[in-house]
Amino acid sequence: MQRSEAYIRTSHAGRLPAVPVATTAAKGAGFDSASPQVVEVIKKQVQLGIDCVGDGEFWNGRNFLYYGQQLSGATARELRSGERGSGREETRERDTFPKLYEDMDRVGTAFCVPGEEPRFFPSQKKMVVTGPIKGRATDAVRREIDVFKEALKAAGGAEEAFICVFAPGWLDHFI
Repeated sequence: MQRSEAYIRTSHAGRLPAVPVATTAAKGAGFDSASPQVVEVIKKQVQLGIDCVGDGEFWNGRNFLYYGQQLSGATARELRSGERGSGREETRERDTFPKLYEDMDRVGTAFCVPGEEPRFFPSQKKMVVTGPIKGRATDAVRREIDVFKEALKAAGGAEEAFICVFAPGWLDHFI
């Protein structure tokens, strides 16, 4: 972010509520109608005074299999009998936050966003490391970037911008 000595600059990292059409558009094959929803997310952040806007994790169709497709050295395989799809399901966090994990187990997801429909983990597949992990620029990634750039131009008023993605270190819970 740019430096400021006059005030504290703000950003937002995390998922913002999607415009209703967004979920359908994000899961569609071509993401063709995604731009208007991303424009609205950016405009709202600018209106609120956010200096460095994000795409609001608009692409909520992302899942860990999606991230695996963006990496070399990781692949999906069928779950073995009794195996869980996520390393997060067997973590010490469960002891520290039992109510949170109870709620996640009840709805079958690690993504509990109050007021939104739960987003489920793929229940039959698990990501596994098969070699050195490296990122690759796929058509899906290029499309997200293009839509975001188009939306920034259309929304106007944003001084800085970024696209929020999971860091490889965080993905270790799921791969």
